[in-house]
Amino acid sequence: MTVRLTATLLTYGEDSQPDFWGDVITFAPGSLFTDTHQKVGLFVEHDTSREAAGYAVDIWTEGKVVRGTFETIDTPSGRLLEQELLAGVRRHVSVGVYLDEYTDEPLDPATAGDPWAPIRMTVTSGDLAETSACIRGRFPSAAIDEVTPVEGNPA
Repeated sequence: MTVRLTATLLTYGEDSQPDFWGDVITFAPGSLFTDTHQKVGLFVEHDTSREAAGYAVDIWTEGKVVRGTFETIDTPSGRLLEQELLAGVRRHVSVGVYLDEYTDEPLDPATAGDPWAPIRMTVTSGDLAETSACIRGRFPSAAIDEVTPVEGNPA
């Protein structure tokens, strides 16, 4: 069996949840690039040291929202992810991006010049390298919207 999932990958202009240091990330409109000839891998928790669990069938933009459809593949990671998706254990996604261009600014202008002050990084250009199913994503809108079992394995 294969599982097909449709997910909201990110919303342009949305702040991520703060990381350990309080930094947030946002993607400027149109900043995320994916080559339509490349199958973007689907991993679990960004663990690219393991085999892929699936791949992107289609990635598109609806207004300010980047969405994608993915299918699992017959690998140990793919089979485990299928079980977790069907059980509702993994409900979020996260993007792995190679940054080409970005700007950063302090979250609080009063802390300008303080190298330890939390910042907002705005990605203005980046390549989508991989997508991961995860327990908790950094972007509030990044979620798995639909999970559908598919008989056979078209991969």
